[in-house]
Amino acid sequence: MSIHAWILHVFLDRKACYRQYVDYTFTKRYGWNKVLASICGFSISFFIAKLLNSGKGIPVYRGTRKILHTFDLSVQALSNGESIVIFPDIDYSDDSANVKNMYGGFLFLDKYYFKATGKHVSFVPLYVSKKKKLMIAEKIIFFKGHEEFNSERRIVHQEIITNLNELGKKCGDL
Repeated sequence: MSIHAWILHVFLDRKACYRQYVDYTFTKRYGWNKVLASICGFSISFFIAKLLNSGKGIPVYRGTRKILHTFDLSVQALSNGESIVIFPDIDYSDDSANVKNMYGGFLFLDKYYFKATGKHVSFVPLYVSKKKKLMIAEKIIFFKGHEEFNSERRIVHQEIITNLNELGKKCGDL
């Protein structure tokens, strides 16, 4: 069985990866000067793009119509019995264990998968405890199809956040 990770598309293309590191990650986020960012970005972009492509990453195109390609690849993988790992964190620099908010666009995957297969996606929130060096999951969350999609999407989104925080409490992280 293969496991695919949703990866921001820029990290799957060496040149785009370089630009991301130089124009944002190293300069804006970490405050490095452009020369140092360019040297490090050049080196690391080869490694990152190759690594993430070798791991069968599914490119995520936020805010564009290309996101449909993300959903197509994802539906194909799920239909083949493969799994997908999605990291919907909004603030990667927040190191607190409490999940306050997360991107919810990944939930549209259910709509495309259901259209293709007539089945709902099983979303399994995974919690990683740094304190206990443990990854746990207890609950499968899925759309039931009893409500209008956007309404149920909000419910499922909140249910995932709540479940992650419950897992954090069980691990003693919250």
